[in-house]
Amino acid sequence: MFAALAHHQGDDETARHFLLNAGQGRQPGTTAYGRHLARQLGIFDAYLDQPQMEMGLVRSMKPLRAELAHRGWN
Repeated sequence: MFAALAHHQGDDETARHFLLNAGQGRQPGTTAYGRHLARQLGIFDAYLDQPQMEMGLVRSMKPLRAELAHRGWN
């Protein structure tokens, strides 16, 4: 979701960062949309190489919260 929001605002660098570093849920919709966005951002192969995380887990909430605050989304 954060990657999609960043991409929508034209910040593809941050979108790529989130897709490659925030972890992936195991829900089919999350995986399908993540793959679609990764193709748009030119990082599909790198995205597929990322280990999947258990549903609801992310590697770190701190970078996500910092980005939300930076964008005024908090």
